[in-house]
Amino acid sequence: MRLEVALSDECLRVEVGDEGPAFAPAERAPDSPMDSHWGLHLVAQLADRWGVAAKPEAEVWFELDRTSSAQPSPA
Repeated sequence: MRLEVALSDECLRVEVGDEGPAFAPAERAPDSPMDSHWGLHLVAQLADRWGVAAKPEAEVWFELDRTSSAQPSPA
């Protein structure tokens, strides 16, 4: 298993890979078991960008845009 995390001024990028075979992501189906198949569903809901890459191993990556929390919210 491999985990890489990179932080820049623009975004946080996370890559997770393992020696398993590459795969095509599939949306969570209504009949999916309630106790599994949530990983990519949550990534898709929370990430600004994400994808699956087929290198020699399977890799999932996602990016979260950074925003300044120091700016006051409009009243």
